[in-house]
Order: sequence, then structure tokens, then C-alpha cells
Amino acid sequence: MKILVTGASGFIGFHLVKRLLEDGHEVVGVDDSPRTVPNQSRLQELGIKMSSISNTKILKSTKYKKYALCFINVAHKKQLSYIMKEHNIDIDIVFHLAGKTGIRDSEDGAPYIDNNIKAFYHVLEYSKTNNIKRVIYASSSSVYNRNNKTPFTESSPSDKQASLYGFTKKSMEMMADLYARKHSLPIIGLRFFSVYGPYGRANMAPYLFTSAIENGYKQVVYGHGSPARDYTYIDDVIDGLIKCIDSKLPVSCNNHRIYNICKSQPVTLNTLIRTLELLLGKKMKIVYKGYRDDEMRITHGDNIRAKKELKFNPQVDIFTGLKKFIDWYKSVKE
Repeated sequence: MKILVTGASGFIGFHLVKRLLEDGHEVVGVDDSPRTVPNQSRLQELGIKMSSISNTKILKSTKYKKYALCFINVAHKKQLSYIMKEHNIDIDIVFHLAGKTGIRDSEDGAPYIDNNIKAFYHVLEYSKTNNIKRVIYASSSSVYNRNNKTPFTESSPSDKQASLYGFTKKSMEMMADLYARKHSLPIIGLRFFSVYGPYGRANMAPYLFTSAIENGYKQVVYGHGSPARDYTYIDDVIDGLIKCIDSKLPVSCNNHRIYNICKSQPVTLNTLIRTLELLLGKKMKIVYKGYRDDEMRITHGDNIRAKKELKFNPQVDIFTGLKKFIDWYKSVKE
């Protein structure tokens, strides 16, 4: 099967590409930000030479014969369709993981509108006109906003957003629903919950706190450490993505199904810190502050639907996951 992955050099995209290749699939990746330090290390792991990078040029992996990568921005009109047609590439399945992430930076709205809403529109247009068998895209637990009733189910209220990031993700879900119904295009949306692990994002708490503890600098912790997140290890997330390829969509969903991808075991920031301190054998220098207005107090997903329909079964607990992350962190810092 030939699979397109957008955001292929990002955290989740990198792990997904690697798993798909290991499973024997042919993969075409697209991305628009290869020169960031984290992305460079991921590219090297997948056999892509930085010296060969240029826009709209297909790069072949030196490590995986079934992997090719192109650097384009899918938010730019027709770039995706052009590059696929130019190189005569036919795709069966699309994983759309590209986009702008994070609540705190979304006050600068234009990049979020472009890279989340516009980019997804172009992916759906490409998929509609090229007989794509299925589109699987990244949504977020942020769509639940300040819903205080937990655990969040896929039918929990998500119509009122307090951040532009949450708004863009909810907009993507609504667009997916329209295309699925109007064009009979099978689409699956995955609401990811605080994904962490090796090659993870440096602005996420596990990475930030590990770095602060290891380097001995002070770290601000909001909400006095009481906010809780449903941390989900990257291997479990990738397993959920893989299961979407062949899963059967319920007839009642009108070709669009949304799933929570989560461990369903929220952990407070204070518990996260204590676990990291235990694993690293050092204390963190903490500067406690109050709650941020744009932050959710808790994310806690109900994953029953994903377990039942996708056979999703997250295995990695927070202690084991953090230990694996720390082992990787130390290996790249040596």
C-alpha cells in the first residue's frame, strides 16, 4: 500500500513513517520545516540527507528504499497536487499530521489558520479528486476546552473554544464531516492527548522538566502543579494510527469517525515532576505560578470507543514511558 504522510518530519509523523516502513508499506512524506534541530535528527534517522534538501524535489532515503520525502507547504494552493502529479505518484491512504500545534502560541492567529484549516482543505481537495481510499488526520484534546465533566467522550461538548488552536482543530473536524458526507470520502479524526516520548517536542512538559532538572535551572510551573494531563506514550499513539488503516467505520457515522487516542489515566504536573526527579535522581528548581487563563485544568479522555472499534489498547504507563524518554534524552545529549 502506498501511503502519504504530511508532517513527516514532525514528532508523531516521524514515528509513524518509521513504523509504516517497518510494516512494509511504501511511504511518501511531505513537510515544510526540515531545518529545525529536532527535525534534522529525525530526518537523519530515516536516511534523508540534509545537503540534498530543496523545495519540490523528491528525496530518496538512503536507509529505506520505500521512502521518499518532499519539502512543500500543503497550505499553499495546489502544491500537494502538483508534486504528486509531477512525479506520477498514486496514493492509497493519507495521514494528515502537518499543522501548527500548541495553545500558548496561537494568539498569533495567521499561521494557525494557514497551517491547520487551509492546509487541511487542500489535503481534502487532493483526496477527493484522486480517489483516496481513506484520510486519517490529527485533531486534539484541546477541542474539549474547559469542559469540566471528565472523562471526555467523543460526544462531549466541543462547540465553544477559548483558544484559536482549539478553534482550528474543531474547524478541521467540521470540514472533515462535510467532505465525508458530501463526497463519500472515508475520514478518521484522532484527538491526541499529550503525546510524549523519544524525539518529542521540546516545549512539552516531559521534555521541558527533564531539561530543567538535568541542567539545574528554574522552571515555571503553572497552576501550582495541580493541572493534570492524559499523557499518552508515542508507541501507543502510533499503534492507534496504524489500526485506522483497516478499521471498519460504523455505517451510522456517515464516513467520518472521531476517536480519543489517550491512556485515560491523567497525571498532575506535580506527579510528573516527582516521577522525573525519581528517575533522574535530582530535584527540580520550581517557580510556582497561578493558572493560565488559556490552559485546561485537566485533560482526561475516555478511550472506550477506540478500544472497541480500533482495538486500541495503550500499554505504556507513565513511569515506563518517562524512563524510555529519559534514556533517549540522555543518549542524544552525550
